[in-house]
Amino acid sequence: MSKTGMDKFKETFREEARELLFGLEQSLLSLEENPGNTEEIGAVFRAMHTIKGSAAMFGFEHISQFTHELETMFDQVRKGVIAVTSDLVTVMLDARDHIRELLELDGQPDPELDGVSEQIITKVRDLCGVASHDEEDETAVVAAPLQEGEGRHDHPGGREDSRESSSLTTYRVQFKPKPEIFQNGTRPLNLLAELRALGESTIVPYVHSLPSLQKVDPEVCYFSWDVIITTHAGIPEIQDIFLFVQDTADVEIRIIDHPQDNQDATDFRLGQILVERGVIDDTRLKEAIKLQKRIGEVLIEQGLSSRDVQAALEEQEHIRRTRQKLQQESAANSVRVSSEKLDSLVDLVGELVTLQARLSQTAGEGDNPGLKLIAEGLERLTAELRDSTMSIRMLPIGTTFTRFKRLVRDLSADLGKDIDFHTVGGETELDKTVIERLNEPLVHLIRNSIDHGIELPNIRSSTGKPAQGTLTLRAEHSGASVVITIEDDGRGLDAERIKKKAIEQGLLPSNADLPETELFQLIMEPGFSTAEQVTQVSGRGVGMDVVRQEIESLGGNLRIESRIGQYTRMILEIPLTLAIIEGLLVHTGGEHYVFPLSLVEECLEYSVQQRQSGKGIMRHRDEALPILDLRDVLEVPGDSPVLQQVVVVHSGDQKVGVIVDTVIGDHQTVVKNLGRLYRDAEGVSGATILGDGSVALILDVKRLVRLAGQIEAESR
Repeated sequence: MSKTGMDKFKETFREEARELLFGLEQSLLSLEENPGNTEEIGAVFRAMHTIKGSAAMFGFEHISQFTHELETMFDQVRKGVIAVTSDLVTVMLDARDHIRELLELDGQPDPELDGVSEQIITKVRDLCGVASHDEEDETAVVAAPLQEGEGRHDHPGGREDSRESSSLTTYRVQFKPKPEIFQNGTRPLNLLAELRALGESTIVPYVHSLPSLQKVDPEVCYFSWDVIITTHAGIPEIQDIFLFVQDTADVEIRIIDHPQDNQDATDFRLGQILVERGVIDDTRLKEAIKLQKRIGEVLIEQGLSSRDVQAALEEQEHIRRTRQKLQQESAANSVRVSSEKLDSLVDLVGELVTLQARLSQTAGEGDNPGLKLIAEGLERLTAELRDSTMSIRMLPIGTTFTRFKRLVRDLSADLGKDIDFHTVGGETELDKTVIERLNEPLVHLIRNSIDHGIELPNIRSSTGKPAQGTLTLRAEHSGASVVITIEDDGRGLDAERIKKKAIEQGLLPSNADLPETELFQLIMEPGFSTAEQVTQVSGRGVGMDVVRQEIESLGGNLRIESRIGQYTRMILEIPLTLAIIEGLLVHTGGEHYVFPLSLVEECLEYSVQQRQSGKGIMRHRDEALPILDLRDVLEVPGDSPVLQQVVVVHSGDQKVGVIVDTVIGDHQTVVKNLGRLYRDAEGVSGATILGDGSVALILDVKRLVRLAGQIEAESR
């Protein structure tokens, strides 16, 4: 095989190995939360085995030898000889990071990397030597045989595979036969088998009522079952199975999940499931949370049946497994395409949109019905092609969210904090380019929340809070944008302290009287910080100005909500895509400009009399509307016409009117970069080419408003 051919195979191996390592990290983090999860243990072992074999095949002997040691250890874990502990997970995560580093090497590792390999292997061997299943060690859990209250997982094929997955629903079926059910010839196991045929199920048996063998009556049923089933069938089809046992059994059917909705699997917490089942109430759950232990352990200590806790755990695991399987099936139906080819396709579609606009304009100016018909057809097809191409670039943000789980784990451990991190809305889709550029701002905000937001466990306990802090990362669609929220239940922002610091730094006059929302925005000023000491992790305001600039460069905005001693929310509003947007085309002083249509609320007429009656303010819907003249802000030459128009837009939380000469209408806007020379131009974010070949500037509303404020301040 030629060197070039082998290089291609090696690069393919690297790509697949990176995906395996990403999945490995998630499995390890999941194992730390649920050490007895045999599926995740198997997933870790398979990942190690695959990497080892493929590495040896393509000449990465150092990776193969290193991974062999890890595979050997996890084979012992899989057999139940070694228990999953926090130390084991930490070593495996370090090993995963080391493999990622070894992947990038073209040759053999240097002595320093060899030394790291030896250190990790030594730790692995130490764990193999000392870590074994000890019944007295309550922090380690290994796989155990199926017992009462534990589930049996069935994965039937056939009918489920042939259906559309969009209607999948997960039900909880509680089947409690009466003791006399056998007397009419009913066989409960046959009913369970019929139910299992509808889809993937987890069956939890209850045998606690079974007496000793001497007292067993063969004509009495002592058992009951919970069945968690994910199926395309509706409630009526499930009810039909139990149609003839209505008088001899109690059957309750409840919908507990829709696997394809935007809710994250981590939202199905053990305590919530127990409340939904009616085993405990909200008051008892809150009391258990305050004890700062695992919910299941606390409730069992308080006298709750371990059967109920185990059944809830099986339900939780079923939901997680079903959602994971759905994601894997979705990935299996995809085709791997390099991002460069995808970017090239989007660029070509953008050029086609521009060419189509020129054709439509030419056809409209002439008197050729045939050409107009062709232009209309091409416009329709181009719009469909544009939407289809842009949808290909849309990726679920959950992949990025999942990476932060490791960041939170490591950082909270370094700082001595106990943090419960969970995500919501991971299936929310964003443009690939937007997701890539969001990574650094989100990392900075999360580090801020952990370092300066959430308090140490002893401080939280002394203020009546649970010792474990909560950090939530949430995404949801809002019109043509996505709203991402980072929320912590920490100390919150002190508005008075921020105000005092701002006055000291000369950012505010001593008599300033600003609402809290505006005071919070001051932490994003360059160099502003209220931290008493600088840490290596982060500082409120240190770097926050860079975060704001990056968000605004994406056409988004960042706002802050907080209540001292309770919470802080960082709320980012980001456009779905940066490549092709819907815009509102306007004309001022011989030039064309484009407003992002998602920011436009309405358009109004504006006369010379209104201009003379008030400077910078316009009466609209019985409210004072701030206005700015685009001609003045951008220094456009020429006189204003007698009748102008005002475009009312959103700038953060406020509405602003922008005076233009003429509003032309909607426009499909292919966003072009301004280039290095005009990159720092105020008030504009890009440009687009119109149908006649001329260039229109795309307005950055937030920066435009800021520029107008600076001009007004300088003129005073």
